[in-house]
Amino acid sequence: MRSTRSDLAGANELILGGISLVAMPTEVQKFSFIWNIEDFTFSAKSFGEPIISPCFKVETLNKTNWILKCYPRGIRNTKFIAIKLCRNYDDLGPDNVKINFRTFILASDGSTVFENERENLPFTKGMETSLIRQLRDDFFKRPRVISPSDTLTVCCEIWKSDGEQTTDAKFSGTEGNPPESFDEVRKTACEEISKEISLGKLCHLHPNKFFTTRQKYGNQERTFNYQ
Repeated sequence: MRSTRSDLAGANELILGGISLVAMPTEVQKFSFIWNIEDFTFSAKSFGEPIISPCFKVETLNKTNWILKCYPRGIRNTKFIAIKLCRNYDDLGPDNVKINFRTFILASDGSTVFENERENLPFTKGMETSLIRQLRDDFFKRPRVISPSDTLTVCCEIWKSDGEQTTDAKFSGTEGNPPESFDEVRKTACEEISKEISLGKLCHLHPNKFFTTRQKYGNQERTFNYQ
């Protein structure tokens, strides 16, 4: 049975790529985004050209819109791989919001590498900030940073810096399935990576829904898939 807002009293709605999700209320709500980029090492992107995630709107973060950008050939220096968090110019949120974020690469064995955290970061419309910036040589020397199916998994968590975190926000689809915490989402992603299931899991907020980005032959696909 399809859940509605009345089914989940007090829940806050997320609109993501035209698909409605809900965030269960907690003292501090966190938005967890897992981005899997397929065919990463064979990306046709050149120097200064990013792979761009779909836009995601976070109602619980003042109705702000966000994207991630990955520069596999670097931005200012070809020796570096860079990943950025970007706020859209045209979202409905205030001109300035203050956020905390945590980001890392999820290796194919479930370990985390290149972790980065920041607190109380003012974010204006159109602003970008660096999440990860690593030398290409160091990046590819890390064991299992790229999965056997040539997939890079970027994890990013953002939340308002207006209080101490007590628990993860939980997300569920509108089909009445139980919500997941970030740890549960990460566990599911690890299981899928270990099975080498190549589904192009770009954004995973529910076990049966994925955004897709593929970089085969320079063609970028961004679709919402149902299993």
